[in-house]
Amino acid sequence: HYTLPIEPLSLDWASGERLIIRDKATSLSVLDTSTNEITQVLSSRYPVYAPFFIGENKLGFTQGDFIISDIEQSYLASDNEPKSFISSSFNDYRPSFSQEKKSLAFLSNRTGLDQIWIKELNGNLRQVTTFNEAMKIQHLALSPNGKLIAFTSNATIFLIDSFTGDLLAEIDGDDKSYIDPVFSQNSDYLYFTLKHGDEWFIERRAISNLSLETILTKGFLVKPCATSDCYYYLRLSDKTLMKRTGLEPEVSTGVKLESVGFASQFEVIGNSVFYTAKQNGKVTLYKHIIANDAPEKVMAINSIHFTINIENNRVYFSTRHANDTNIEAVQTK
Repeated sequence: HYTLPIEPLSLDWASGERLIIRDKATSLSVLDTSTNEITQVLSSRYPVYAPFFIGENKLGFTQGDFIISDIEQSYLASDNEPKSFISSSFNDYRPSFSQEKKSLAFLSNRTGLDQIWIKELNGNLRQVTTFNEAMKIQHLALSPNGKLIAFTSNATIFLIDSFTGDLLAEIDGDDKSYIDPVFSQNSDYLYFTLKHGDEWFIERRAISNLSLETILTKGFLVKPCATSDCYYYLRLSDKTLMKRTGLEPEVSTGVKLESVGFASQFEVIGNSVFYTAKQNGKVTLYKHIIANDAPEKVMAINSIHFTINIENNRVYFSTRHANDTNIEAVQTK
């Protein structure tokens, strides 16, 4: 019986009284059980898994995720074959498109922990954040002008600079949950869902004065219109998509989005609503023209979360598949 001085993610015997320990997602160490001395032998930019002893003071490990997510793009047509847009040996997912800058923000664990990245119009990739702990981001939104990123983590909304990664603001409360932030078309306002007790509200705040709270109406999951005073949201009772302009009464679009649970599951473009629904393990993207009674199937996609480039009718989404991981070796001393 031996009590480890640290909690390993995985381990294997090396030789004699030495243990190989995966002590972090991106590092391996050797523990001498006779002295409790721990020596780090590998610190990687990428996740490592399943360490094993080879011999001759050498250990092996697997590098790269076993199941990964790539971001694909496709035209909004059922006969169009999706093509890879962002691909690596790790997880790239949850895309958010900037209509003005034509850049795409996304989450990736290619450097270990999930970080926010941006793919520019010219194809360049850049890492925005350097989180040193798991943030567990549930929703990601890139402003139309490409300058700001909002995301949800632990019922708190964070606003950061998309170029420096600097934290600009946090929106939180002891007895409140803030989720699913989205930007207005002019990037001047942030809309989101507020849960207070058992009630859900749509709230809006000006980027220039985030401390000023403006409760718009009861409901959840909001999408601003092209004009600043107009927005769409889901009615609580039956998930009907509602529209409201300024202080005018709400108007029902007649479109029910019963399958939608996230703001990244639907988009309103002109008089059309695009949304995803999952049935029997398969995800379908639908288009529902507001004046029509029934939706039409656009295409099968591999994620309930998507984002659309309105200018060229391209949709971006993530797809999961098995990865060709690498087996590598490192000297223990």
